[in-house]
Formats: sequence, structure tokens, C-alpha cells
Amino acid sequence: MKFHYLHFLILILFVNVSLLHSQECDSTTLLFSQTFNQYLDSNKVYTVDMVRNDFDNVSARTSGEIRGLSPDWPQENRVVNGELRAQYLKNDASARSGGFLFDSSFDGVEEAVLEYRLKFDSNFVWTTGGKLPGLGGGISNSSSIPAGCTQNQDVIQNAFSARLMWRRNRAWTQPPYLIVYPYFPDRTSNCGGHLPFIRDIEKDIWYKIKQYIKLNTPGEYDGILQMYVDDILLFEQNDILFRNAGKDNVKINSLIMHTYRGGSRNDTVWHSPTTDYIYFDDFKVWTNCRFGEVANQKPSVSFVVPSQDTIVTEGYELYVEAMATDNDGLIEQVELFVNEESIRTEAVFPYTWGHANSPNPNEVNNLPIGQHEIKVVATDNRGGTNEASFILTVEQSSSNLENYENENDISISPNPFNDFMLVTSDLRALSRVTLFNISGMKVKSIDNLQVNELKINTSDLSDGVYILEIIDERNGIIYRKVLK
Repeated sequence: MKFHYLHFLILILFVNVSLLHSQECDSTTLLFSQTFNQYLDSNKVYTVDMVRNDFDNVSARTSGEIRGLSPDWPQENRVVNGELRAQYLKNDASARSGGFLFDSSFDGVEEAVLEYRLKFDSNFVWTTGGKLPGLGGGISNSSSIPAGCTQNQDVIQNAFSARLMWRRNRAWTQPPYLIVYPYFPDRTSNCGGHLPFIRDIEKDIWYKIKQYIKLNTPGEYDGILQMYVDDILLFEQNDILFRNAGKDNVKINSLIMHTYRGGSRNDTVWHSPTTDYIYFDDFKVWTNCRFGEVANQKPSVSFVVPSQDTIVTEGYELYVEAMATDNDGLIEQVELFVNEESIRTEAVFPYTWGHANSPNPNEVNNLPIGQHEIKVVATDNRGGTNEASFILTVEQSSSNLENYENENDISISPNPFNDFMLVTSDLRALSRVTLFNISGMKVKSIDNLQVNELKINTSDLSDGVYILEIIDERNGIIYRKVLK
């Protein structure tokens, strides 16, 4: 129960931090905004003239023609009470019979955020899927952008698109989900890619979609694509090639307003037996939002046991514990190294080595006389790393550092204990005494000591097994298992 509760708390922290990182962009960086508030009390067929009035620089960059807008097409897209409602006619697919297809261009930028709201009608039939709006760009705000399973090399080399799709398997047996459907210059397939970011989408619910793109250094795999849903980051990839070497003039310069069923128009798995609707609202495009540059912070990591450089003697028994946290995500793993040699990776808290329940309890023992660097490297869920280390000095048992393996050197009484515990050292003064529970959590620590006897109040501790860490004035260290 404690394990699952801890991970629940970590998940809540991750969600809350994700909210912080999906902050609203500054209005001074706004490139485009359309809320359809001018139609709050209306129910009108949406025409080409209305689109040209509501969107900037309307064109057909990805299709060769603007589709789906009255009076030239059979579907009847409308603006209803301040929302854009797209219609998808039954028993057909493509923008010739459902939705709309046009582009709205703007001056080219290196990074941009697209946001809009999306709702599938309560009676919507998912079928196999269909297109949704996304960002794209090319060498100018009038050049072609890839879509439609194109193999046109000029378009492929000089433009990209990152439209979205709702998807489902061809048998219609799996829950629907949303993907990015990218056309990038390094793709190997004729059609677009497949990057899922939210599963089990539902009907009659408004989703706030945010897409962040930061273009790569031309020819380098360092472009960023992020997808947020309801202000929670659900997808990130930091190694995308949006533009090839020498293509500095390729910019983000288009809001690709596409929505239609398909797939192939003649493949019936994309067809719905009913006429269906999707609602859209609150389109905005920003630049200089810097989502990608602040999206990930390095994790923090430190040693809990030992927490400082430590001296031991031959025949020592060492227990190592590290603490790792991530302010904007989750810890994927913590790896322990001894003198730069990997010992073992821990993926689940508590991160411990040399514990009695370890796969190899002696994994950090039996090191030769001398100094050794003990290091941990923590990695978060988005690839960020950080490290901490301490020096372990192993001395000969015949040195002037007395061997704590002698039971007479340290006494602990009573054991099992109840309301107090007495720790006594026969040889050297105690410097610090720390008590850990069996999960590796610190429950008591008393430091800055220079005493040979210490009485610890343990009345507030629960019954169970504990690990006692005792450090003397020369940083000699010993661990004892105690019981309450």
C-alpha cells in the first residue's frame, strides 16, 4: 500500500508541475487569434468569404484547392453560437464530403505554439480516423507543404507538416486516440508518421490541444515537438529533423486547417454510417513562448547513506542509499558506479545498494585498500541527468582506525528497543547517528556530536525493523539492524 500511495503522490506532483510549464503565452507574441465570438448568437453556413475574413492569408498550400466551404461543396460546415462546427457526410471520406481544408499563413518563425479547443459530438462515430489541424511550414508563406501521401521531392525537401489525427484500428475494436501525423523530410513512408499522445478520447468533451514546435538546426536532429492536452504535457520528442542541411529558409509559417475522414476515400473502414460533427473553437498561434527551452529541469540526486566521504576498514559491510527527485517529471532510474564502473541500476524508490535484499548484497563491498569514488547518476523521464558522489576510503584493519567489526566497539541497547535506544562507543566519540526505516527513509538524525554515549528518544516510531547508521569522529561508519 505504501508503495502505490507514494507513486500516486509522484503522479499528482508531475501533473501539477506540467500545469506550470504549459503557461499561457504573452499576448505580445500572439501571431493569430480566432475565437468565433462574432458568431455568439448565430447559426450560419460557413462560407469561403467568411473564412477569408476570419483567418489570415487563406490559401490551399497543402491541397491545391480550398475544400469543404459553401457554396461549392456538399458538406455544410457552420458557425453555431460562437463555435465552428464541421460536418462529415455519411458513407464517404475525404474533404470532398466532410470537414474543410485550407491553410492560414503568417510570417515565418523558428518556434511556435498552436492552441485550439476540440469536441467530438455526442453521437460521433469514430470509424478508423481523420485529420485535425496542426502547424506546418516551408520556404515561404506561399510555398507548398507536404500532405496527401506525396512523393514530390521538392516539397519534401523544402517543407514539413505536423497535422493531427484521431485514430482507431481498422476493425473498430480499440478505443480512439489522438496522434501527430507528421510529414518530415526524413520520413521513409509515402504517407505521414504516427506519434500517439492521448488515448481513450471521449465524445461530448472539450479538449484543449496545444502543439509546440521548435525548428531544428538545419541538418541536425535537435528539433522539438511537444503535445499538451488540457495543459498537461503528454508527448515530447527532442530529436526531430524538420528541415535538412542548408534549409535555413524553411520556417513555421502555416496553420494547417484540415479536418476530414480518411485515409483512402474508397476504403470503407474510414466511412461512417451516419453524418457526424466535430466542434472547434479558440484558435491561437504564438511565437517566442519558449516552451521547449524551459520544459525540462535536471533531476536532483544526493546520497542519504553515507551522506559524506567515509572511512571504513577491510572486511567492511557498506549500505548505500540515494535520494532522487524531479521537479517537472518522474525519475526513470538511478545508476550506481564505483570508480566509473556501473554496478547496478535501480528503477524503483528506495534507491539502495548493498542491502540484505539486494540482488548482490556484497556489490559495494570488498574494495581494495585505498580511495574509491562512489557515484550515482539519476535520469528523469525526459532524458535529463544529474549526479552525486562521495569518496570511500578503505584502510587496513591493523591501522590506527579501529575495526568496528568488533562487537565490543559499539553497543546498542536495548535491542529490540521501545521508547528509547542507547548507543555507546568504547573507542572514539560519535559524530552522527541516523536511523532509517526498512524502506530507506530517514526517520531520525542527530549530528554535530562529540560524545561516546547517546540516548535517542524512539517513542514516536512505529514498530518495525530499522537501520542504524553510526559515524565516528574520523568518519568511520557502521550499520546495525535494530528492531522496535
